[in-house]
Amino acid sequence: MCLQDKGDIAFVKHTSVKDLGLNEDDFELLCTDGTRAPLWDYTQCSWGVAPGHFLLVSSAMELKDRYSLQKFFTKIAKKYQTYNQNISVDVSLNEVETEDLAKFSISGYKKYGSVPNLIFQDDMTDLIPIETKDQIYKEVLDRSYGGSEITPEDAITGVRRCDVPQMRLCVTSEPEYKKCQRMRLALNAQLIKPRLVCVPNQPVYSHRNCMQMIANKEADVTMFEAGDIYRAGRMFNLMPILAEVYNLGEPAYYAVAVVKIRDNSSELIYLKKKNSCHTGLGQAAGWIIPISWLISNERVRDYGCDSVRAAGEYFSKGCLPGVRNHEFTGDRVYNQANYWSYGHLCDLCHGSASHYCDRNAMEDYYGNTGAFRCLVEGGGDVAFVKHTTVMENCDGKRKEWWARNQLTSDFQLLCRDGTRKKATEYRDCYLGKVKGNALVTNRDHQKSYIDAFINLFKYAQQYYGQKQFDEFSFSMFYSEPPYADLIFQDATQKLIVLEEEDRDYLHYLGREFVTAVESVECFRSHASSINSIYGLSIISILIIHQFTSIFL
Repeated sequence: MCLQDKGDIAFVKHTSVKDLGLNEDDFELLCTDGTRAPLWDYTQCSWGVAPGHFLLVSSAMELKDRYSLQKFFTKIAKKYQTYNQNISVDVSLNEVETEDLAKFSISGYKKYGSVPNLIFQDDMTDLIPIETKDQIYKEVLDRSYGGSEITPEDAITGVRRCDVPQMRLCVTSEPEYKKCQRMRLALNAQLIKPRLVCVPNQPVYSHRNCMQMIANKEADVTMFEAGDIYRAGRMFNLMPILAEVYNLGEPAYYAVAVVKIRDNSSELIYLKKKNSCHTGLGQAAGWIIPISWLISNERVRDYGCDSVRAAGEYFSKGCLPGVRNHEFTGDRVYNQANYWSYGHLCDLCHGSASHYCDRNAMEDYYGNTGAFRCLVEGGGDVAFVKHTTVMENCDGKRKEWWARNQLTSDFQLLCRDGTRKKATEYRDCYLGKVKGNALVTNRDHQKSYIDAFINLFKYAQQYYGQKQFDEFSFSMFYSEPPYADLIFQDATQKLIVLEEEDRDYLHYLGREFVTAVESVECFRSHASSINSIYGLSIISILIIHQFTSIFL
């Protein structure tokens, strides 16, 4: 009926037009070789042969009961299979007249109103018992029917076949690994391909390690925030392919400075000797944006791009997760002296044992929620976080004891002009706008592989994109307390596919953020090189013009 009313093509069985009582001359079959054929020539013009319908019972049913059912349905099929065209049914009544009951047929065309194929197919002629040893769905589907060259099992697996065997998701902490394992089981339950694998499966967790593994094709994808997207792109040639969308309707957020409303002494233009809380060393909202603002406004000295020293001499104490991690302190940007000289930037951190001040979820004050918690209970005066953080953790939305009595109205934002605003007025009071977290991968992967990675997450969020805890399902955008923002940000509303031009990390992050990164860490990107060349060209043109004027 859909084809007759609106459609252009219908995929049905060969008797469907006849079942509906339509004129067969009004329709044609499309053959797989590109030709057409009349409806009666379905044996030579079909897309395959499918088995008929089956009568199903529970596998827990006793054999004797199965045999009884087989015997019963076989008998009634033989006794009531004849189609009696004279049967009439008054569809306005709830029951069929006694005369019609005597003429009951188990199959027949449009006997009950205008609805075909009720319970049994109208063109059914018999029911054939299946032997006991074959009463397993795999046995039934793993044999061919009607001379077909492929079995139903082959057809089903062919539809679900994925040429990409697996997608290895690199995680950065033990809690993320556990969430990844739950996601793997959930995706397998829905037969979503390619198969998700969580790496590393040993206690070697770090963002830099994930970058290296993806570059070496020991892993395929990972979720990074803007600062790590820059490093992954610049140092390992990785690219973003999917991005998180929060409450702005675009893959972006505002980096803000949060203080308690009762703290009247903290101002953005003068935070010297204050206690600061950061999301993590080298991360956008908690480090790159605020330090860039302080440097550009000459509130701190850059010490030749030694931003850790700049912050260490500016702030009294702080929690800067990662400031003691070798992967950062060993980098050319952060010299080894920072490990001991600026250890007070870990004084407010809360992690236990070897995870103290770590740049991952094993440190309690890591990330946006961690930095906000540092402000609430850890002695911080200011927290540098993304704009949704206060609303995510206040007003009863977070159940841990440290957040129970916190209200959004208890906090304010520090604006660039020296004023303050409510935490909800982030659009008019922020330090910078940053692109959302993104899924990154190796740009050397085949396009089919990248498309498969994208499709896996697109389907995954259709099934599991909820933000609330569900004990009977999996929630991608929910992190089990006491953790937050595991793999995905808890504020994520959806994932969107990035256009081809945005898969270049510089284009995705934008000139403003790239400039901020370079001012803080003295990285020189391709964009900067292009700008330098452009600047030299202008100078050369001016000099040539000047000499020309002299000679003339």
